[in-house]
Amino acid sequence: MKNDKLTINLRRALFSSAALVSMLGGMILTPSSAEAIKVNVASAKKVIASKPKPNRFYKLTTMFLEKENKCLEGNKVARGSTLGGAAFMDNCQNVSGQSWKLVPAGNGYFRMKTQFLEKENKCLEGNRFAPNSTLKGAAFMDNCQNVTGQLWKLIPARNGYFRLTTMFLEKENKCLEGNKFAPSSTLKGAAFMDNCQNVSGQLWKFKPIRTSR
Repeated sequence: MKNDKLTINLRRALFSSAALVSMLGGMILTPSSAEAIKVNVASAKKVIASKPKPNRFYKLTTMFLEKENKCLEGNKVARGSTLGGAAFMDNCQNVSGQSWKLVPAGNGYFRMKTQFLEKENKCLEGNRFAPNSTLKGAAFMDNCQNVTGQLWKLIPARNGYFRLTTMFLEKENKCLEGNKFAPSSTLKGAAFMDNCQNVSGQLWKFKPIRTSR
């Protein structure tokens, strides 16, 4: 009788072990594999924790143009400015118009300023893409004011990238797109608010920079 019980217990133990291995996809947990799992979890936490910090300067690039070393330039609305002053993707360089700061505005929103126009109190505005909009809907630096088009939200995407939307167009599912600066591009390459979609031009990366002031 004791032998029968021992046999049953052994079968149960073997079944439980087999089920565990099956659940783990055939992987047997060893000290090294358990450590690898810890490392992967830590890496995932690092990606989540890479959200840019407020009131520090960053360069903004997109997955689409990152390899071409292009960065978002805030520009200045003026007759002689490139694209009339619309924000656009230019060669990454050490210029204050490419140094961006996130200023908390409450409820998870931020205003976006450049070092170039910070003293003039200018903020990035995510305009509506339409013929009758300022600069036909391109994003541009306007006077900082209490308008929803200047309240930006960062939406985590993947691998440290974010989508950028505004309180103004969030419900319409619009995201900032960093276009290629070219005559054949929409608005000749100005950044603009387009339908949020799975395109690399809407995946933004914040790269920390040091500034001397």
